[in-house]
Amino acid sequence: DELGLLRRFSMNALDRDTLHLPHEKVPAFYQAWQALVAVVKDPSLECWIRLEPGNLILINNQRVMHGRSAFTASSGRVLVGCYISQ
Repeated sequence: DELGLLRRFSMNALDRDTLHLPHEKVPAFYQAWQALVAVVKDPSLECWIRLEPGNLILINNQRVMHGRSAFTASSGRVLVGCYISQ
């Protein structure tokens, strides 16, 4: 922001763009990236919620990093996503 403070970031390791950095800054970027990934994947910072049939969860993408465990179509689970304007 105007004060140089980080207000928000989003992370999707499967959907990254090309690095637009001078060659000499690339090693520092990947060092910082590895440190960030270590924090994001730290199990002590996770909160798991098991949803039961009929449960609904709403997540503000602007406020919460979130994910889910894998499931198969044969499990009977259904994942439906949508976007709601604020």
